[in-house]
Amino acid sequence: MKTIIIGTDEIILWIRKNGLLPEITNDKLGKKILNLIVGIFSGFKIGDDIPCVWATDDDKITNKYNLPRTAAQYEVKLSGLSEIYEHILEWPSQ
Repeated sequence: MKTIIIGTDEIILWIRKNGLLPEITNDKLGKKILNLIVGIFSGFKIGDDIPCVWATDDDKITNKYNLPRTAAQYEVKLSGLSEIYEHILEWPSQ
């Protein structure tokens, strides 16, 4: 079984870039992502409050695009990654 490590920051970046869920805070998205990855897709949380690395060291990018400064990290099955994103695409209609 091949796995990857993915951070909540990467998923939130994808959500923000696609204009999804602008009204939901990063903290609430983090909780939804935790429930999704661990609760539904049997992933493992391997880190919490890991500093995010963005293209700039100042707050311009995090403020402009509503991105987190720290994020949880998860280990997930590579084969389930597309299903995770497909599930997230259903959130706006819920």
